[in-house]
Amino acid sequence: MKRFFICILVIFCAVSAFAAKYNVGINVFSNESSFPKRVFSYYIDFKQEINLASVKMHIVKQKNKKIDVYVVPLAKYKALIYFMPHKKMEEDSELYYILSFASGKWDGKPCGSATLKKNIRINPNLIPNYSFEDVEKTVDSFMTWDGRTSIIGWGLQDFSGKYLSLDKIKSTCRSSTKEAFQGTRSLCFSNGTPRSIQIKGKERKILISGSAYT
Repeated sequence: MKRFFICILVIFCAVSAFAAKYNVGINVFSNESSFPKRVFSYYIDFKQEINLASVKMHIVKQKNKKIDVYVVPLAKYKALIYFMPHKKMEEDSELYYILSFASGKWDGKPCGSATLKKNIRINPNLIPNYSFEDVEKTVDSFMTWDGRTSIIGWGLQDFSGKYLSLDKIKSTCRSSTKEAFQGTRSLCFSNGTPRSIQIKGKERKILISGSAYT
């Protein structure tokens, strides 16, 4: 089964006399029978100047249980947050964390745990057009994709209830300039389906979105 690693960000804040302080909820979901304890990362757009050195992470409702992080700025106000889950996960399980940070000068320099930094591996990209920058207009009709801008070298797929047994499925896969954080384009997946539904009287967690392959 494919591994899914999902972060859902919900921002709320508390303001002090000196700087605005923010807390972000991080929800990690596993859809694999054995989810290893290793370094993962997620992307965040802070949308304003923050003090990168102030970035901290802890387990929800356990402020004393700190999680090491390493922050790598990608562009102005945008960064990758590297961390290691505090325990292994079972299939269809979740971990909950809080990411906190404060407003301040954006210096654009990587910072965080030196120990975690040593475990970060940045592998070379081995797939064509991995930045999704090369696109072409298309008017072709595809069975599972109704977009108009195709990423060269990639196949894109959308899903709907027409092709799946679940009701009211609607998800897309698109080349997007709005969500891009490096370069001018990115690959954007959108899912309009609730994360859990009732199947034969039982609640079942689901994770369905469009797909891309090369």
